[in-house]
Amino acid sequence: MNAGINYTALGVLVALFVLVTVMGFWASNWRRGEHLESLDEWGLGGRTFGVWITWFLIGGDIYTAYTFVAVPAAMFATGAVAGFFAVPYTIILYPIIFIYMARLWSVSYRHGYVTSADFVRGRYGSRELSLAVSVTGILATMPYIALQLVGIQAVLEVVGVGGAGSFIAKALPLIIAFALLAAYTHSAGLRAPAMIAFVKDTLIYIVILAAIVYLPAQGVPLNLTPEKALTHNAPTPGKFAAAAGWNVGFVLNGTPPKAPAFGRLLAWDPVKQKEAWRVEHVAPWNGGTLTTAGNLVFQGTAEGRFVAYNATTGEKLWESPTGTGVVAAASTYMLDGEQYVSIAVGWGGVFGISQRVTELQSPGTVYTFAVGGKAPLPTFVKYQTEGLLKGVKYDPKDVDEGTAIYVAACAQCHGVPGVDKGGNVRNLGYVSTETIANLKDFVFKGPFRDQGMPDFTGKLKEEDIPKLQAFIQGTADAIRPKSN
Repeated sequence: MNAGINYTALGVLVALFVLVTVMGFWASNWRRGEHLESLDEWGLGGRTFGVWITWFLIGGDIYTAYTFVAVPAAMFATGAVAGFFAVPYTIILYPIIFIYMARLWSVSYRHGYVTSADFVRGRYGSRELSLAVSVTGILATMPYIALQLVGIQAVLEVVGVGGAGSFIAKALPLIIAFALLAAYTHSAGLRAPAMIAFVKDTLIYIVILAAIVYLPAQGVPLNLTPEKALTHNAPTPGKFAAAAGWNVGFVLNGTPPKAPAFGRLLAWDPVKQKEAWRVEHVAPWNGGTLTTAGNLVFQGTAEGRFVAYNATTGEKLWESPTGTGVVAAASTYMLDGEQYVSIAVGWGGVFGISQRVTELQSPGTVYTFAVGGKAPLPTFVKYQTEGLLKGVKYDPKDVDEGTAIYVAACAQCHGVPGVDKGGNVRNLGYVSTETIANLKDFVFKGPFRDQGMPDFTGKLKEEDIPKLQAFIQGTADAIRPKSN
């Protein structure tokens, strides 16, 4: 997270910029016609490109400049929402390209049309409509050009130039780049972007060949058996989460799976199709990953750590405690020339409902880190538990039936009493005696409905409550260490 100039990246950028500039001005001599004064020569390259060059030109504009530079740069600068328009844009554009544009090209070629305005005027004989199409085309192109400029500005900020200082100092590299781009496009017409497209496509191929994918891999094994007959919302005792409305068509087996749960950070080489390195974590349900141009990989973990690794080797370079577990991915941004890394910390999800790894808890918190940051971390507190449940009276004969009812109504959120630690929802083996003794008041129209607990009215009966109490207290008694 160096806020200064990245001289290596700047050197590569300058070398590529010089190469592209030379090629752009030289392009005026490439497949040159008698003169470039005609719109046919300037705007269409004399119609001499052919399929191969046109493929590179379209691929270079849509798949490199747009997809790999402009959209990510906009998201980097203004947030993820700014990039969502790219999906519907592509959905709408592709049918137009493959269905209508082929016919439009053949008609335009036959009649010598150069622009869409030429086509409209030749088809409908209206100068006004042709002018409207021309103006619309110009206006529609401006946001696209602006997006390219945002991309260039983001690249300049990453290498350490153009990100701070006065407006002129900040904008000068961008102004120079745009002026040269406009100059060689003016002198060479479409030949310039066609020539540069070869460079852009080659660079994106290099990116693909050199890329490493960083995966927050995890495994939470379960033994499942397909249901022979599925009855929707049937609160069948013994069927996992049936009384809570789960209709997945599978029954959770009582036999534990042989494969252990795992969580790891996995660096995968998609070209070699093999693992580059891995970091094992103590549990599954770790956070997403963030990679930076500084060759770092950031990830939060289930046990409450935020860690930076060397992206090439996987070596741990830095970490900070976060209190509770992390399931989100971090994000990074530049502000006044300084890079920040932020992460939203909070435990939850399907696994986090009933399981946790850390003994500390904290409310949902956003942490922001920067080189030299000195803000103190918040105070972390331990989870409060009551000790292993005891003192609830029950009939041992009810334990078996209570087990089946508990599996259908309670296990998916509360886990196994006294065995699991509990997650965002407390384990019933570590609550007060009064809570389980008055279980009916929590199960039917209970006080935790506004926090997501189901109301089991109509799904369980009052005579089921003593059986649930028998299973909960009986399980706690069964695992309680025996005194000598």
